[in-house]
Amino acid sequence: MENPEAEPKSSAFSSWYFSTLFGLTALTALAFAFSGYGYNWGIWGLSTAFAVLRISGYMLIVFGIAGLLSLYFANRSRSRGLHLSYTLLTVLLSVTAVSIALYWQAQVNNNPFLHEVSTDTQNPPAFDAILPLRADAPNPPEFGGDAVAMLQRAAFPDLITIYLPYPKQRVYDEAVSLIGARGWDLVAGNYETGLIEATEKLPWFGFKDDVVIRLVSDNGRTVFDMRSKSRIGGTDLGVNAKRVQRFMADLKDNLAD
Repeated sequence: MENPEAEPKSSAFSSWYFSTLFGLTALTALAFAFSGYGYNWGIWGLSTAFAVLRISGYMLIVFGIAGLLSLYFANRSRSRGLHLSYTLLTVLLSVTAVSIALYWQAQVNNNPFLHEVSTDTQNPPAFDAILPLRADAPNPPEFGGDAVAMLQRAAFPDLITIYLPYPKQRVYDEAVSLIGARGWDLVAGNYETGLIEATEKLPWFGFKDDVVIRLVSDNGRTVFDMRSKSRIGGTDLGVNAKRVQRFMADLKDNLAD
């Protein structure tokens, strides 16, 4: 004989299960995203931020697997539409967060262990006005020397001094304009010395990377060198190299217009 109370109880449990699974996944995804912002906003230190990121990432993998296994039961439940929505959102949040983590892990694996690059590794542009801002930075302001130069040449052979067929004043003005368009903080600019210094604050964790540009006149053209260095971290995941590559490409395009 069937128990008339069994089906309502089962339905209530199903609703609790699917809503709880989604709720826990949403909270964990929020913790995953907030891990970096918490450090950026000064709420906690870097070690705590990475711990929150790592733990929430593992939890999202578990919730994602649970969501995939629950699709069958959600599809057969009385509140099929609602339960499928909860389950699919659970899987979507998990896959999104895990994909982000896997992307950054791939950057770690595919980039050399560098936190700076320079187009001139023999006589790299030196920081000046930025030095006080880097006073407490774990990474020193000086260039890393031959070891860094060797790794850079192997990974980014295109990062070399460029010679622009334009007068220094025009290149200087365009470089300063491009820094402003990118939203970087222009720390100092001196046309006479040819040095331009700026800082970019990265989103999410809020890491700060410093840039120095050196312009030298050469018979009507301009010798352009650029150096970018992170204040913290052993590896920059290729961020500094991409910054210099994109800046130089955009500078060439703007000058050609």
